[in-house]
Amino acid sequence: MRRFAPLLLLFLLCVGFYWRLTLTSQYSFLDSPDLAQFDFPRLHLQAAEWRHLRLPLWDPYQWIGQPFLGQVSGVAYPANWLLALAPFREGKLSVTTVHWYLVLIHFQAALFAYWLCRDWKRSRGASILGGLTFSLSGFMASTEWPQILNGAVWLPLVVMFLFRAMRGKQAEFSATISGALLGVMWWSGHHEVPIYVSTAVAGVWAVALWRGVRWQLAALAAAALLLVGAWQILPAQEYAPLAKRWAGVADPLRWNEPIPYAVHEKFAWRWDAIWGLVMARPRVHIDPFVGVVGFSLVVLGVLAGWRRSPQVRWLVGLGAVGIVLSLANGNFVHGVLYAVAPVFGKARVPARALVLLGFAMGPLAAYGLDALRRRVSRWTISPAWLTGVLVVIAMMEWGSVFGVGMANRLTRENVPGHLDRLYQHNDIASYLRAQNVPVRVGISDAEIPYNFGDWHGIPTQQGFAASVTENLLELETWKPRMQDLLGINFYIAGKAPRPGLVKVADSVSGLQIFANPRALPRAWAVHRVSAVSSRGEINQRVDTEEFSPRTEALLVGAAPALAECGGEEQVTVQRPYRANRVRMEAKLGCRGLVVLSDTYFPGWQATVDGKPAEVLEVFGALRGVVVEGGTHEVEMVYRPATAYWGAGCAFLGFFLVGWTWRRRR
Repeated sequence: MRRFAPLLLLFLLCVGFYWRLTLTSQYSFLDSPDLAQFDFPRLHLQAAEWRHLRLPLWDPYQWIGQPFLGQVSGVAYPANWLLALAPFREGKLSVTTVHWYLVLIHFQAALFAYWLCRDWKRSRGASILGGLTFSLSGFMASTEWPQILNGAVWLPLVVMFLFRAMRGKQAEFSATISGALLGVMWWSGHHEVPIYVSTAVAGVWAVALWRGVRWQLAALAAAALLLVGAWQILPAQEYAPLAKRWAGVADPLRWNEPIPYAVHEKFAWRWDAIWGLVMARPRVHIDPFVGVVGFSLVVLGVLAGWRRSPQVRWLVGLGAVGIVLSLANGNFVHGVLYAVAPVFGKARVPARALVLLGFAMGPLAAYGLDALRRRVSRWTISPAWLTGVLVVIAMMEWGSVFGVGMANRLTRENVPGHLDRLYQHNDIASYLRAQNVPVRVGISDAEIPYNFGDWHGIPTQQGFAASVTENLLELETWKPRMQDLLGINFYIAGKAPRPGLVKVADSVSGLQIFANPRALPRAWAVHRVSAVSSRGEINQRVDTEEFSPRTEALLVGAAPALAECGGEEQVTVQRPYRANRVRMEAKLGCRGLVVLSDTYFPGWQATVDGKPAEVLEVFGALRGVVVEGGTHEVEMVYRPATAYWGAGCAFLGFFLVGWTWRRRR
């Protein structure tokens, strides 16, 4: 029982530190624009799909349907799957659940840092303080986004096994599991922390190899990283060249276009913010505050362990690398990496490199406390009492900066918060769900800024997203005739956003629901296909009154041979409409092309009556399949090869870990 006492203490201290989130309903860290409008709806979509035992590889609710795993959304991260086990409120993921999830992430960080400190022969009390320093101060405490925190929590274990490998302690196994855990970090749902940590770890291995460490260990670590990380890396590599990303500039960028360095300069840390280590100061993207007690122990740990402990010197080096990378335009190192390593330039917030500094200060504080305990053991002061007092004072310092800052007050007078807006349009969502046809909605971003589609499970024309497939962005989706083609059959706005709409309902929020009688159905059949040279030509043809997409489809490239016939035809999309699968019943008089107004992307496979059929990219961005005359069942399933190959590689990576574990000495 005594063995588990530190773990219980760490958990209780994390719960107590975030008492505003765990023990009251008056605060929420989610009540900010990005978290409430983007991240919370995205977590809800994942949890809602997992409750039905479905892995949401595809998001059908925004931007006419988009790859979900490829967007680095956290779908691959197993800890997120636990959200499906929590009770929902009003059919939605509970805010309280996400509060406790945040606390569990911080407990995980404290626990892993505690294990690292114990592995480095620190006392239990010092290890507890070291774990709390990493978890409740600096980078971890000033970062609200769960997907970023989920990447950072693995850093202590990555370093622990990395140093075991360099010490020769079960070297092959330690090197392999260090790389595998770094691969898990890539699953977390955000790429910046894994990029910075991978860069730092590569530097550590380079120095170790120069000092004579066996190259086979570095090869094992690299192999495990690439294999395990492949579950997220491969889908992201497939998605990136086919999409554009908003990265702090007006127009979205292609994957091969570097993020302008001015963006990196905007989100860089500054030298004058270094005083924030010990004094509460305005945050410069990341608050490194560790407090007077924490910083004093870090300094003492460096002084006491610099000569006798190589780990201390490595930690100082990691912290220094974090500072250098975070300053961006304040040094040439970041600029050189930006210029020669394209993937490094994708991390547009250099300040997040402070994760390395935040991590390093935890074990260094533990070294400092043990040095102080050895001193006071000669006096009448009990080392245990000293540890307890310092932990309490340090947590009070951190709480004065982060405990309040993390939790936004929810109680307001006549001023709705960002979370409040998520619940203002339930009546609109209920009305749309009650329709007997598949619904796709056009929404005013100014009036509904959050991701309405993911939150309510209703397909929308657009949505709050960091990136979108390029084929859809190249269509002129803002024009009425293109919106008709995309099946936008309802609009939500304060007033009609375009001519020809019919008001069908009001809402308690003051917004109105308009029906679009000119919208095409979600799926239909055509018997005439014309080949065009580009999506630009598609935009021109669709925008003319003479062209009817109801009877003619456009393809870039060769067109399939079809037959023309008369009579009534019908294509029905079967409900419910699921994330990775669409079923249709097609009744055709003769050979035709069934068009589904959902985004085309590699990985979609089609069958007609159970037999494989080719999925065509119709109208430059939609999906189509050729169907013979008669009544047929058409099914489209999203099975991206990169996801399956990635999962297989991850299995091999963990197999490699198991193999080296059996061979450990």
